[in-house]
Amino acid sequence: MKKIGQTFLGIIALMGVVLVFTQCSKKDAAASAAVAEGVSTELLPVAYVDADSLVAHLNFHKRLADDFETKLGKQNASLNASGQKLQNEIIAFQQKVQNNAFLSQERAQQEQTRIQRMQADLEKRADQVQQELAVERSNIQLQLNDSLTLGIKEFNTPQKYQMIVTKSSMLYADERYDITKEVTEFLNKRFK
Repeated sequence: MKKIGQTFLGIIALMGVVLVFTQCSKKDAAASAAVAEGVSTELLPVAYVDADSLVAHLNFHKRLADDFETKLGKQNASLNASGQKLQNEIIAFQQKVQNNAFLSQERAQQEQTRIQRMQADLEKRADQVQQELAVERSNIQLQLNDSLTLGIKEFNTPQKYQMIVTKSSMLYADERYDITKEVTEFLNKRFK
């Protein structure tokens, strides 16, 4: 009788194991079918931002761009004024040469040398301005990158995501993973 009871308990235990295994297999099969159909049962701890949209709506970037445009406008206006002054000097020199207004050939040569020096100085100044603006543009890019990196790290402080990537580096991503709007709002609040 004891043997029959032990056998019966063994069969019940075996049936329990088979039942648990069957239920797990059904869940795995359902999850596999959902993944195969492209339906996710839960979101991964990954998100992406559309970098172009983010930068376009970022107040910090707008301020940096406005400041740069103002500086660029001032530099261009200054260079244009100097260029116009040089052009006027060249025209005046040519008129003097045509009217034989110079008392000597030596005086005409001195005036021509002065104008050439003005032109060389203007070209040198234009090159310096371009270099300064290139450095300024590079500094703005570094400031923006630092601000974005720190801001997104702060945005993700109670670590919601294991990874935040840019949309431009992906071929496809479900829109449920797009956090561009939330990040933009957070960074704009942070900027204020």
